Amino acid sequence: MKDISILACFGIKTDELENYEIEDLTPTAISLSVKKRKMGACCPNRGDVNVHVKDYKLKHYFFRNINGYDVKVFYKQRRYICPSCGKTFLEKNPFINNQNYKLSSSKSATILQRLKENLSLKMVAEYSGVSVSSVIKVLD
Repeated sequence: MKDISILACFGIKTDELENYEIEDLTPTAISLSVKKRKMGACCPNRGDVNVHVKDYKLKHYFFRNINGYDVKVFYKQRRYICPSCGKTFLEKNPFINNQNYKLSSSKSATILQRLKENLSLKMVAEYSGVSVSSVIKVLD
């Protein structure tokens, strides 16, 4: 199935998923709805493992040319709360490299590939749907 091979591109195994379904499928595009299984989470502030799910954040991601498809992902990300200190935090997101920098690994790879083609930073940014400063951050 194309949807499983697409999720594998992000390092997501089907046994890590609580729920996923195809929302829309065309010959060139696919939309997926994804929710991971609840894994062990701990408070980044105090290290407490007795944390609770506070709510969910629906994240939207768009990736170009993953296994021949333009992929739209709707990811239902858990937001936890620590009862000890009251800090809220998100579960690890499999669709982005760095939790502080919101670019996916596939988007970074696309940017690097375009840079190898001797395109200007502005052209790479426009093609990738990001800012010029984001292209520069990928180079760092």
